[in-house]
Amino acid sequence: MTQDQKAAFAARMERIQKGGVNTNRTIFFGMDEAVSLPKGGAKQAVSKRIAKSPWSKTAKRRGSAKELVLALTLGALAFPVALLLLLHPFAGLEALSAPLPGGPIGAGLALALVTAVILGLRRPVALVAAACGTLAMAAGFHNLVHAAPDLVAQVLPQDWVNTTLAQTKMGTLRPLTEFLTL
Repeated sequence: MTQDQKAAFAARMERIQKGGVNTNRTIFFGMDEAVSLPKGGAKQAVSKRIAKSPWSKTAKRRGSAKELVLALTLGALAFPVALLLLLHPFAGLEALSAPLPGGPIGAGLALALVTAVILGLRRPVALVAAACGTLAMAAGFHNLVHAAPDLVAQVLPQDWVNTTLAQTKMGTLRPLTEFLTL
């Protein structure tokens, strides 16, 4: 062996004796000498990391407020999207012979729940929050129509906007049974 190789080997043995990641085994060299590495080292670090992993049985899983806010927002946006899909002339849904069960509320609930599951909001609390967001938006969507009828008329048909303005009052909640078409 050359001097460089001997120095590199000595430095490596020193690192192994100190312990650390990937040095949790006993190293044998020579015929009679054995160096035992300190116990733990890498095993402790690995076990701590495993305990924090999402698939660990000991990991603490708490629901976050962000998840609930996201689910409520998702539910609130699902109703106008479902209404747009049902009413917009470019959607071509007027050719359907039978209306969807539940009308815009049913379509909004389905859209909110499916989107929530796709985004990873699978906890029952998050799914209930998404459904509540959809129902709240369905009950109060006519207030948005009253607040900005021109803006809503750019997206939804003008005759639906005019009917909504004539049949509802600003600052009220619309009964959800009006949307149900069973």
